[in-house]
Amino acid sequence: VQSTPAVADGKVFFGSRDGFLYALDAITGEKKWTYSHEGSWCISGPAVAEGLVFAGSSDGQFVNAVDIKTGQEKWRFKTPARVFTSGAIADGNVFFASWGGDVAWLDAQTGKVKGGTMAEAAVQASPVLADGVLYFASDDAHIYAVELQAPRQRHAVKVNPQILAAYVGE
Repeated sequence: VQSTPAVADGKVFFGSRDGFLYALDAITGEKKWTYSHEGSWCISGPAVAEGLVFAGSSDGQFVNAVDIKTGQEKWRFKTPARVFTSGAIADGNVFFASWGGDVAWLDAQTGKVKGGTMAEAAVQASPVLADGVLYFASDDAHIYAVELQAPRQRHAVKVNPQILAAYVGE
């Protein structure tokens, strides 16, 4: 076991080099479920939020979300390289970095990409967030600070189609 454990919902979650993500009862140690990373190391420390456990895979090159109660996969995101980092969670997003130098942020519930950035070399340190800024370090000897934009508000206005056609044409 190389991953840092996470504790939530009365369970302890951790990954292992045997290719599994584990959930144990925090009091008794009884195994509640395991999730197979298909032979790939699961050494990223799990992140837990909103009923999901997020973990990265090394050779399998993915990040996934697993139901906290059942251990069933909810979604999977293919990464361009190995993931050894723990995820960071903020504002309904999960942030993961990989050896390819990329850092992606995904919608925690759906796994859909919401943004990303790149370093010049592998990112092996887990990203952290503070005051709307994403921080991560890279093997290129730099620490990155990426300001995350606040979501833009959208307004809908009902427009008469005939008036719109007069301005923009067909």
